[in-house]
Amino acid sequence: MNNVSISCHRRGATREEAEERMHEAIEFHIEGLREDGLPIPPSRSSAIYVAVGRG
Repeated sequence: MNNVSISCHRRGATREEAEERMHEAIEFHIEGLREDGLPIPPSRSSAIYVAVGRG
């Protein structure tokens, strides 16, 4: 069994924009896997939000 994973980092001016870009990147990756006849790995995710104060 192939173990295919994706690491995806995206930015946006707003959280909504960053999330939209993330969805687009994941859809693009899955499309490529399908075109190459590769298995689509099970869904799993993790996220870390870091807030940095401005001095």
